Order: sequence, then C-alpha cells, then structure tokens
Amino acid sequence: MINRINNNYKLRIAVIVLSWFLVLLCMAAIFKFSSQSGEESKELSEDILSKIVNAFGEIIGHNTLRKATHAAEYFFLAVLSFNAFAWTFSKPRPVFTCFVCLAYSLTDEIHQHFVPGRACRVFDLFVDSMGYLLAILLCILFVSIVIKKRRGKANEGVQQNN
Repeated sequence: MINRINNNYKLRIAVIVLSWFLVLLCMAAIFKFSSQSGEESKELSEDILSKIVNAFGEIIGHNTLRKATHAAEYFFLAVLSFNAFAWTFSKPRPVFTCFVCLAYSLTDEIHQHFVPGRACRVFDLFVDSMGYLLAILLCILFVSIVIKKRRGKANEGVQQNN
C-alpha cells in the first residue's frame, strides 16, 4: 500500500495534504481547549472526571486528569506531526517533530497567560514534553520494527531466488 502511494504522485500529494490537515486540526483543538476560561476548563475536566469515577471508581484525581490531558494532547500532535514529516520528506524527521511540538507548547502556554483564569506554567511545558517525547520514541520504535520486517522479507526473497 505504501509503495503504491509513493509511486502515485497525486495520491502521495493527497496523503501529505491530509497529514498536515490533521496536524492543523489537532493544533486547533489544543487552541480551543486553551481558550476556555479557567472556570470552563475546570467544569469540563470535572465532568469528565465524574464520568470516569462513575464507570471505574476513583482511580484518578482532578489535577492528574488535567495533566494527563496535557500530555495526551501533545502525544497526538507528535504522532500526527511525525507522520506528516515522514510523508513529506519520505522518511521520519523526529527532530522536526520535536521542534514543532515544543514551539506549539510554548505558544500555547503564552496564549493561556492571556485567558482569564488560566496561567502560563513551566510545569505544563514539562508535562507536554513528556507526551510528545513519548510519542516520538514510540514512532521511532514502530518505524524501526517496520524497517526490520521489510529487510527480513527482502532477504527472504533474495535467498529464495538463489
């Protein structure tokens, strides 16, 4: 499937455009959540927490949920960015992914400074970085496993032809 996409120029361009659109969509979602006032954000997280408590019991606290959400947002942004860079440059660019996520995390915290009831927190930058760094490491691991499998199949084909 990937080879078919790489060999079809128009399809490859469509995949690249879709990949970057998903990155921008994720950024827009993060921006939307960051634009909520402190009170709106607290109400949303308390609503989600109450649903979790009703379903599973008290397994997570309010502050932990908020920090896990920060990490999850940037985890998804990193996966989408990693994919978009891989399609755009025909190979992964983890450093570019890291830069995009770091830059967006910084601008997001600055943005929150101007939202009523919100603040710019260095700890949130740390939590965001844990999300995107974990995602980048998992993406690198995934790509290396795929490459090893492809090499193994290619070597099997060469051995069968001999």
